[in-house]
Amino acid sequence: MSGRMDAAPPAGSPLHGTVGRVLGRLALGAGLALGALLVWHGLLVAFDVPTYEVPTPWTALRAVVDNADDIASHLWVTVQGAALGLAAAIVVAALLALLVARYPGIEQFLVAYAVVVRTIPLVGVAPTITLVFGRGLVTSVVCVLVVTTFPLLIAILRGQRALPAELHELFGLYDASFADRVRRGLAPAAAGSILVGLRTAAPFAVLGALLAEWLTGIGGLGTLMVASATNRRIPLLWGTAVVTAVLGLVVYGLVGVAERWSRRQGLEDT
Repeated sequence: MSGRMDAAPPAGSPLHGTVGRVLGRLALGAGLALGALLVWHGLLVAFDVPTYEVPTPWTALRAVVDNADDIASHLWVTVQGAALGLAAAIVVAALLALLVARYPGIEQFLVAYAVVVRTIPLVGVAPTITLVFGRGLVTSVVCVLVVTTFPLLIAILRGQRALPAELHELFGLYDASFADRVRRGLAPAAAGSILVGLRTAAPFAVLGALLAEWLTGIGGLGTLMVASATNRRIPLLWGTAVVTAVLGLVVYGLVGVAERWSRRQGLEDT
């Protein structure tokens, strides 16, 4: 027993502080979730909303539990589309940023083109993407790619500009090759900048996957929501909406964890 007590972290140790912060965040998250459910219920009572239009939060949560297997299968489709699309967007944004670093003259063209693509409503683009790639996971991936590449590209470009001038002078002094500049300067800066860009891009990835599912019926939580609305399964509709909201919060939280880890590793954060 004394061995187990000795193994416990002291009250002032970094591990003890980390555990305390994690528990504090979990308690805060649970409190906010409970508060949101109470506000939901309170608004229904205050405005006398019929439960066949908007169910109580407890009814929606019960629908989630009763349809857990169905929701889990659709959730997996959404997670795949969002994750694969986001991974593809990171690769595309990094390659475009390398092109800008190698040929600075094309930056204005690329940024202008990215702005045009980003401002086109995905509602209008998704049917065209479906015609090209068919109704499948690839369509969801491409939709996420369209939505998330622009914020990631901008974040990486900002990270490249934030490199110290002394580092560029050092590269010039030693006549460093472009590969050396990438390996010793641009790549470390891009790693931290990508995590900064993911603050915006990761929630957009979930939204892009859901929208692709809504418009094309390829499966996933978006398709389940459309089917629930069509079949008047209102509790399941709202329960699925709660699951999508939780998914977005989890994704955002994971980005925050990765960002804090990158700081501890000494990666550039801009």
